[in-house]
Amino acid sequence: MTTDTEKEFAPGFNRTEEGWVIFPEDASFRKDIFPPEVMGHPAKANIYMIESILNYVSKPGDIILDPMSGTGTILVALTMNRGVIAIEIEEHYHQLQKQALDLMMPGLDNPYVLLLHGDCRKFLPLNANHIVFSPPYAAIMKSNPLKAESTRSLAGSYSDSIQDYSTSQDNVGNLSRFLYNMAMEDVYQKCFQSLPSGGTLTVILKDYIEEQKRVYLSDWLQRVCIKVGFDQVGWFKRQSLGTGFLHLWRSRGMETVSDEDIVLFRRP
Repeated sequence: MTTDTEKEFAPGFNRTEEGWVIFPEDASFRKDIFPPEVMGHPAKANIYMIESILNYVSKPGDIILDPMSGTGTILVALTMNRGVIAIEIEEHYHQLQKQALDLMMPGLDNPYVLLLHGDCRKFLPLNANHIVFSPPYAAIMKSNPLKAESTRSLAGSYSDSIQDYSTSQDNVGNLSRFLYNMAMEDVYQKCFQSLPSGGTLTVILKDYIEEQKRVYLSDWLQRVCIKVGFDQVGWFKRQSLGTGFLHLWRSRGMETVSDEDIVLFRRP
């Protein structure tokens, strides 16, 4: 958990003994500013976490880009006097973003916002000051109900409903691990091209358990982002206990993933 600044990340929030940030549940917060349909999305980023990232990397007036924006949690940046570019490949979630924006508009003062529907690889690069997003897992992460306790569902709540997450064939989350890695390297290269010198990329990732071994997704992320030209400037963790059957696995003494990585890079 290192950074090249003296600024504290997520001040005011409790930490675990390991130093992981404990962000509160955000369901009531989300219901205040988003349409109720967003609650069905399997991989919503914690709003308090997104706010903390934005406070750490950006300032009012900056443009924030989320290239895989889901139901639009990044739109909370508008309430913090940041501009937003949100790209979403799934039509259903893109429409939910429009609904969320309609709900927010009365309380916003001349916001800069651009909602784009389609594959982010076809839109990028786009000029932005900072990029914040959580990429989907590869298709290898989709739970197979026949695999019982050895499945990758031990990653947590994301996999609980991942089967119905995507309908678009171009969604990188539908690719095999090999093709997914190639596609995501292209995305990170285009993210680099989207940023000015000093602009930051923040990626939120959660490891998973495969055949009783932990797969460290952020290690691959670090290698690729440095390869395309970024400097790594921060690495934080938040407590992410998951929901549903994940508690059952823990009660059986099985290893599960209870933390989530927040990895920061900067374009030199």
